[in-house]
Amino acid sequence: MNATDIQAHVKEVFANNAAPENYTDRNHCEECAEHDETLRTFTPETIGIEQLGNPGWDPICFVLPEAFKYYFPALVRLALETKGSNSYLDQFLFHVTYEGENSRFFKYFTRAEREATLEVLRYIRSNMKSLVKERSLESELDEAIKLWSRLAKSA
Repeated sequence: MNATDIQAHVKEVFANNAAPENYTDRNHCEECAEHDETLRTFTPETIGIEQLGNPGWDPICFVLPEAFKYYFPALVRLALETKGSNSYLDQFLFHVTYEGENSRFFKYFTRAEREATLEVLRYIRSNMKSLVKERSLESELDEAIKLWSRLAKSA
């Protein structure tokens, strides 16, 4: 499969995840409210690196599980399509490994969603070696593949 096929597969597997009523706990603080508003403004097809590409101001760090699953195809798209200094791959790997098996998100993934995530990670390992090496993400990618291999088996 190529990157387009992987993205289409992820989009299909995650298609049942509708836009949530709330993206964040918007009443928690001003930052959560601002991130919620950003996410309300875009769809998984329209959100881009401009909205998600700053690790210091990343709405995905504050989302509720339903919003994480809703936006997951966008995270995959950005990880596969952005390159060089604008690469989203670092953040993508952070999001798919944060809290490990105790993640507040991953327990909500279906078996098919877990397997699709593992396919994405394996695709990255096989087809994006130069970017992974350039960004020194080898250990993060290995960790992600090990984690999602376990998660895919446990679903």
